[in-house]
Amino acid sequence: METVFVTGGTGFLGQSLIPLLIRKGDRVKVLVRSVSQSKINNPLIEKIVGDIRDRKTFENALSGVDKIYHLAGVVTDWAPKSLYENVHVQGTKNILEVAIANKVKKFIHISTVDVSDYEHHFCIDETTKYTFSKAPYRYTKVQAEKLVLNSKTNGLDFVIIRPSWIYGPGDTTFFPEIAYQVKKGLMIFIGSSKNFVPLVYSDNLSNAIIKAGEIEAARGEIFLISDGEITWEKLVRYISAGMGIKEKHFLTWPYTTAYFLAIMMEGMAKTLKKKKRPLLTRTVVEMTGRSIKVNTEKAKKILGYLPSTSLEYGIQKSIQWLKNKSIDDLRKK
Repeated sequence: METVFVTGGTGFLGQSLIPLLIRKGDRVKVLVRSVSQSKINNPLIEKIVGDIRDRKTFENALSGVDKIYHLAGVVTDWAPKSLYENVHVQGTKNILEVAIANKVKKFIHISTVDVSDYEHHFCIDETTKYTFSKAPYRYTKVQAEKLVLNSKTNGLDFVIIRPSWIYGPGDTTFFPEIAYQVKKGLMIFIGSSKNFVPLVYSDNLSNAIIKAGEIEAARGEIFLISDGEITWEKLVRYISAGMGIKEKHFLTWPYTTAYFLAIMMEGMAKTLKKKKRPLLTRTVVEMTGRSIKVNTEKAKKILGYLPSTSLEYGIQKSIQWLKNKSIDDLRKK
């Protein structure tokens, strides 16, 4: 039995990963902001009240920990730049330093395919250069990865996982947002409705994360994890049909036009000090306005990665879960 420490455990991916860790017999510690607000009620889990941005709140909890699963991150495309920096960069720096000080055996860092320069590469893999984007979400995720890579000089045994877009039952942001836009009567595609979006089912990803922490050949490596791609138009039609939402208007905006509008809308929102997310942000335009395919050969070869839930069945299960929820309530979370 190993003792593991999970950051971001109360989030969507954490709710998939933690039950698998318990099932495999690990002693699980989870960093939570508040015990009362935590979604975790399993008595087998030890809750550590703290904040990834303040190492003093969790450094004592890492004594005797064998592995760290670093999932914590900002899951919105619209937040103050300082929040992305404090969580992604400073938060990663904090957990790395405490891990090294406590001689943690392995550090599994959950990054994203969005650190990759898919603006200039149709099919990305682990060798694809970092994005040049200065959009806060993507930029700070790149900086966080670099911190992990540099920790090698301190003897830390790490693995970096770059998931494609995560979905599944329990998702309160990705699919609900699409359903909301269609329900509202206007769905805007950036660049082309035929652009590919890479997806990974939450449980498939969780299994890959656990394997990455166990396989010796994964040490110091980066892995892209994806179940395949689907066009934006096909995905939207699946969700709208499954939810029983009548499609009304689909629009396609040129990438350059959308990016310019995103800059204008972001600037206006900041000037007026609006907390509400603008219709468009640079992050959304960059992430949806390009066709992205993910090469997962490395994960297949070293991790033996093979999705147990297919893309089609995963989408079906996700829509079934979503049908029993209030879209408006999910968007408020």
